[in-house]
Amino acid sequence: PVPGVVFHYDLYRSQPFSYARVAGGYIAFVEARGRVRGDLEGVLTVRITQLLPAKPETFDYRMAHPLSIGARFTLQSGERVCEGAYAGTATPILDAGGNGEMRIQAVGRVYHVTPEFVDLFLNHVFVEDTVKTVEGEGTGATGTMSLKPHASFV
Repeated sequence: PVPGVVFHYDLYRSQPFSYARVAGGYIAFVEARGRVRGDLEGVLTVRITQLLPAKPETFDYRMAHPLSIGARFTLQSGERVCEGAYAGTATPILDAGGNGEMRIQAVGRVYHVTPEFVDLFLNHVFVEDTVKTVEGEGTGATGTMSLKPHASFV
């Protein structure tokens, strides 16, 4: 087995979605926060950016295609802090009204740590989660984040 840190989380929107019109659709921003458990315990905050194509008034969400997402995250465990980013794909599994779930698979890196988390610096990040969706907007997520070493720290 590859050494590393694995934790599970339950996230809930901590701020409402905001949208801006861009060529061909919208860019959406949302922040989610929740507790983590597993190899680490603490609070995870995720700031998500997502590109959404323009949709007609009578859009059937069952026809939605996978979407690209990007996120920055902060994990705080006591005084220890770890920050990173990841990008990946959100695959919708929705009914016509936009209710159901989106499955997220993403990869990234840890780019900032406090001294107590030095072993996590530049770790690879692997994310798998499921977002509960109501009327096309995510309301919360459960998932797993794995942090795997980049190289030995000597």
